[in-house]
Amino acid sequence: MLVVLEKAVSLNKLTMETKEMEESLTTKLKGWIKNVMKAMGDAIFSEKPDSEPPATGEQPYKDKPRKGLL
Repeated sequence: MLVVLEKAVSLNKLTMETKEMEESLTTKLKGWIKNVMKAMGDAIFSEKPDSEPPATGEQPYKDKPRKGLL
């Protein structure tokens, strides 16, 4: 009888530990999704300056045609 009771107690502890792990996993997953959604919103609605980039002037260009197909 004592052996059966000990097995039941150890099974109950194992079940509770598994539930705690599942809860922590779901909590972590919810937090991760929340952070991803926040980052996506920040990327879409970020405040960008309305100024144009600095002028770089004319850039030299030199073209050497290749021989052959490409």
